[in-house]
Amino acid sequence: MQIFGSYYRNIKCKLYQNKDECMKLIDLSGPSNPDIMTVDAGEVFVGGRYHSLVPILREVYQRDQNYYHSVAVIKRGSMPDVQTLSDLRGMQACFPKVGSLAGWTVPIYKLIDTGVMDIVDCNNHVKSAINFFGMSCAVNSLQDRYNPLGDNSHHFCEACGSDTPGVRCTDRDPYADYNGALNCLREKGDIAFLNDKVLLQEKRNRDDFELLCLEEEQRSTVNDFDDDNAFPEYGAPRGGYGDPRFRRRFGALLSRRPVSEYESCSWGVSPGNALVVSSAMDMKERQALQIFLGKAAEVYSERRRSSGTQSQSAGPGQRGPDRGRPGQRPGDRPFGDSRRQFGFQNQNQRGN
Repeated sequence: MQIFGSYYRNIKCKLYQNKDECMKLIDLSGPSNPDIMTVDAGEVFVGGRYHSLVPILREVYQRDQNYYHSVAVIKRGSMPDVQTLSDLRGMQACFPKVGSLAGWTVPIYKLIDTGVMDIVDCNNHVKSAINFFGMSCAVNSLQDRYNPLGDNSHHFCEACGSDTPGVRCTDRDPYADYNGALNCLREKGDIAFLNDKVLLQEKRNRDDFELLCLEEEQRSTVNDFDDDNAFPEYGAPRGGYGDPRFRRRFGALLSRRPVSEYESCSWGVSPGNALVVSSAMDMKERQALQIFLGKAAEVYSERRRSSGTQSQSAGPGQRGPDRGRPGQRPGDRPFGDSRRQFGFQNQNQRGN
């Protein structure tokens, strides 16, 4: 532990049912409560708005990339009739959760911005999405903050992974979060909105999936279709696929590409995950945690291990700091999975 010097902190991992519970406990700052946790970029807003949490570190991945790509994933060879954004209407979709940035905000914005998805309620886009997609899974779609009037339908819970009250369609649902949404696609759904990291971590049968890519930019200069009836199945206008009238009516054209081409198939980007702490945490302690976790990432990251430098493996049955995602840096550590969230308690600060 000499490499950490006075910044060393004794970190204990604690298990909670969901991220909201962990956020709430961090905010309460009790003597046995957690101090720090990892959240999706979309959850940074939730943590700050509802629990007075502040980010102190952000994940950095391979090639110093500090963001995710939002991607639309389908089963390879499925949905041959889906050729435009509007063709996604009525499909069974798998979302990580309402409010996740790459898995919810980016794709819903894209569908609304292109005019394909009608705005049903400008203060509640869950209703707009429900009106567009078929029976789907978007956990927390009935949660108060996303259902302020209490009148959201159960439409976005029908394809979720549990029938148990209190688990179904919540953070505890088997189809919650990015890994859960991928399992939802594998078992039930037509399409899943994910980030590229989940796909790159997928070890089993990655080739079973492919990406739906937006082609509006590539097609926008194609103006050599003069026949109004050249594409009767779309009713394409005289300007062809590049004609703005076509895009207003049908949205972007969609193409299919392998998972490995996620960068050129991105629907948008969102910042990487962040580490958050209570806003009440002393500023010196925040800085000490930043330095400690930064040093830990330098020592234990998979990037460092792959370059042949020092690493440390976890013992049997343990989750060691070098078992995280590729190219880890400060905070680049998944503290939970689709059904649970790990809160980290700083024993030094708590004094026990």
